[in-house]
Amino acid sequence: MNSRRLSFLIMVCAFVLGSASAFAQGILQLHTPGTIERIIIEPGHPTIMPPPIVRPPQPIQPAELVKLEAKVEIDDLVARTSIDQSFRNPNNTRLEGLYLFPLPPNAAVKDLSLYIDGKAVKAEVLEAAKAKKIYEDIVRSMRDPALLEYVGTDLVQLRIFPIEPGQTRRVQFAYSQVMKREFGLCGYTLPLVPTNAAAQPIKELVVTGEIKSSVPIASLYSPTHPVDFVKKDGGKSAKFSMEANGKVPESNLKIFVGVSEKEVGAGFTAYRKGEDGYFLVVLSPRDDLKDSAPLAKDVVFVLDTSGSMSGDKIKQAKKSLEYCLNALHPKDRFNIVRFSTETDLFAKELVEVSDKTRKDAREFVGKFDAAGGTAIQAALQAALQNKSDAERPSLIVFLTDGMPTVGETNIENIEKEFAKQNAGRVRLFTFGIGNDVNTKLLDKLADNNG
Repeated sequence: MNSRRLSFLIMVCAFVLGSASAFAQGILQLHTPGTIERIIIEPGHPTIMPPPIVRPPQPIQPAELVKLEAKVEIDDLVARTSIDQSFRNPNNTRLEGLYLFPLPPNAAVKDLSLYIDGKAVKAEVLEAAKAKKIYEDIVRSMRDPALLEYVGTDLVQLRIFPIEPGQTRRVQFAYSQVMKREFGLCGYTLPLVPTNAAAQPIKELVVTGEIKSSVPIASLYSPTHPVDFVKKDGGKSAKFSMEANGKVPESNLKIFVGVSEKEVGAGFTAYRKGEDGYFLVVLSPRDDLKDSAPLAKDVVFVLDTSGSMSGDKIKQAKKSLEYCLNALHPKDRFNIVRFSTETDLFAKELVEVSDKTRKDAREFVGKFDAAGGTAIQAALQAALQNKSDAERPSLIVFLTDGMPTVGETNIENIEKEFAKQNAGRVRLFTFGIGNDVNTKLLDKLADNNG
């Protein structure tokens, strides 16, 4: 057969056999030529006779996923996804490939192309009934049990021949889907998890997207990946991006979009698996709220200046505290507790935020030097002495390496005594400074005090 000859079969199986939880990334399964022909089932003969399989002289290495690029456009409840995948044949023989990509329910495929030597070859989409029959034949033949993971999903399939040793084949297509919105929240899923037969790192993974909404976007959230979101146009549009190279995806990319006309948007979604149930609530203020909208709060900063904080630690701590002082809202009140062997307060009580109090506080912080022991319990008790207004949120920001050496040094006693004296009045936020942080104490203080 001429090496330039190309044969491929493309189909979309528009049927649902069960749940659509078996999403997976598109994969290319390599075979020796002639082993992925359709199985012929004669009328009246229930026995399935698989085609003869030509055994390769050596095991076939799986196709390498060189690049996966996805571009997503979400316009209210309609999502359009463009997939661009490149596969390489790492074997030293000519092979043919079977490309499979599972689709979300009710997806419509368009612009399906196969690239050969940089030229796009348009593909044919078979009607649903014929596609379903071919899909069932492939699964029932059991040549690769991993294909069973696709049962219950719509499927895109391409048959590609030839793929010469070391050559790359590129598949590109787009599909649209209608999403559901429940309680102001809709979710989008991009299949990334490989089947068992294709669990290998993706050399280059790039996902970019744009979201447009007729209602202000209240919240954007991905529970699965570190996605960068940027809102635009007064909160009615946004862009997002995510990159991950050289890794095997452990989960599909999920993005939740919450919309609301209210000042604080709320989104809710629930999920049940067996007897266990789970829910996700997303709360987010609108981007266009005025400066006067945030609640006035009382904040006490507690800073460790003991000898163990010398060097870069004290520099980082002072810089962090100065940043916090600059970020305070004009209606807030604050105080600073500096501690080592003894405690020292910036003011006798909480003071209003103003240009003068900020300036005085920065000068107070600037005089700090790292010396002495670490009296953590005394410092936290001094922070609680600041009388807060019951109508205002009250916070303690605790910056330390968490190593008590003066007074009470037992971690459990320090945590229990603070929780007893606090009784839930004040929320405590801990920030560990340095590489030798006492995380056991700081985690307990934070977990048990809001």
